[in-house]
Amino acid sequence: MDWRERCRFRDMTNSDIIDIIAITKENMSEIIRYTWGALRDQNYEECFIKNLISVGTVKTIYSNSFIIGYFWFNEINNEERLFINSIRIKFDYQRRGIGTQAMKRLEHEALAHGIRHLRLSVQVINLKAIEFYRSSGFQEVFQEGGATHMHKEIFQGP
Repeated sequence: MDWRERCRFRDMTNSDIIDIIAITKENMSEIIRYTWGALRDQNYEECFIKNLISVGTVKTIYSNSFIIGYFWFNEINNEERLFINSIRIKFDYQRRGIGTQAMKRLEHEALAHGIRHLRLSVQVINLKAIEFYRSSGFQEVFQEGGATHMHKEIFQGP
């Protein structure tokens, strides 16, 4: 049985926050060091947690009883789009189809709410993420402030 068959999604709980922070640091530490010159301080982590809890929806990705990733999104109702804040998978589980499965779940969530447009921003130096988003059908819209802004239109299948 491969990882895609064993992965499950569920709504984030407060007890997941420690794992989410660890996964985020694992995924983003090099990018943050490059972009801002150092890891963020405690205030940044507190702000991240506050936003994680209060903005949008967070789904954890788990296998057996442990978290191997998460994705975080919010609906922008006045623009009828879903904005992907973050998709993070532990390094040891990347390139196993888990991110693709998470993206399909995001598309399902969007279509279930009548939303056909997905948007996201990714650091221009995060080449693995840009490659993943392109392979998932996203197109680059513009670059600004060190970020590449991407868009995808999704359709209900037959």
